[in-house]
Amino acid sequence: MKPIRILILYQFDSNKHLLNRLKAELNEFDIRAEIFNTRTFEYSKKTNIGLKALSKLVKIPKIRVLIYRIFRNRIILSLSTKFDLIDIHFYSPIYDSIIEKIDKPIKVVFWGSDLYRVKDERIDEIKKSLGKIKTLHFLTPEMKNFAEEKGITHSNSFVQPFGVVHFDVIKTLKETYDQDKAKLPKDKAIMAIGYNASPSQQHIKIINEINLLPKEVRDKIHFIFLLTYGGNKDYILSIKDLLIKNNLDFTIIEKRLSEIELCKIRLSVDITMNFQITDGFSSSIQEHFYAENIMIFGEWLPYNWLKTYGLNFHNVRLQNLSKTILDILSNLDSEKELAKKNAKNIEVISKWSSCNSKWKDIYEATEENK
Repeated sequence: MKPIRILILYQFDSNKHLLNRLKAELNEFDIRAEIFNTRTFEYSKKTNIGLKALSKLVKIPKIRVLIYRIFRNRIILSLSTKFDLIDIHFYSPIYDSIIEKIDKPIKVVFWGSDLYRVKDERIDEIKKSLGKIKTLHFLTPEMKNFAEEKGITHSNSFVQPFGVVHFDVIKTLKETYDQDKAKLPKDKAIMAIGYNASPSQQHIKIINEINLLPKEVRDKIHFIFLLTYGGNKDYILSIKDLLIKNNLDFTIIEKRLSEIELCKIRLSVDITMNFQITDGFSSSIQEHFYAENIMIFGEWLPYNWLKTYGLNFHNVRLQNLSKTILDILSNLDSEKELAKKNAKNIEVISKWSSCNSKWKDIYEATEENK
């Protein structure tokens, strides 16, 4: 049987590392994938001078839109002729004008906000394109349920998350890393607030709720804010100002971290909270589970399916956050024991060795369904 050749289309630089790992995992099954960024025109395969030139031109704001209008569809169509299957990651409107022209089986992977954060008009556009799509792929069961409630249904649909790139690094560090080297207070509970600088993480509301805690409790916590992407300088400054105003002990990290640095942070944290407006099932959250953090989530986030895998976490309303923190700190040792079980349970869902063959099966089912 000849190898399946897959062209993976994506948009966001932050997804590149994960998709490269997917590409490597697929090689184990004789599936040959290449990845193309439809915004930056970066291509994983050796390319011609023309495409390299365009990848530089799209960095210029004044001509970017013109470059997209003239060249993007042409490039995608040209590249697609060299592959057996096209895999679109994050289904945005940029594909609406080209999907009918691609003469290869098309698979779409929904990442979360391409469903959760769009208007009904966009949902209607997605439904119109379903006849051209061979396979729908959702990263969580609750994401699929949400789509079906909106009328996005398909006879060939699957649920399968990515494997998590950093599990191997975290596992190695667990055995060798002295957490004291993280340069964080040793006598305080370390609490991570969100995982990027986007206002959708609701940092300001969280800080205001934290400020309701008694001062003697606040003084026992060191807060970490990973603000390495998303958001803007003004928003980050507003977070800093509020933290200083409330006299909270904190560390803000704005510079990009290496894999090792990031995983050390995960392991140094005692409690992680995520109150993002919507969230699919981010790698960051999975890494915090694997690092045995105590997890606090907004009750609206679609994580209930994780309980069937034995994962322990707190689902709370934002207005009840201060009470939840008090309860956790009052029972910190027992909470940490429960969190230790999460590492093994999350492996079943998200370790690459547990899920790479399932990705392979989805691609084969798509290719067979020509």
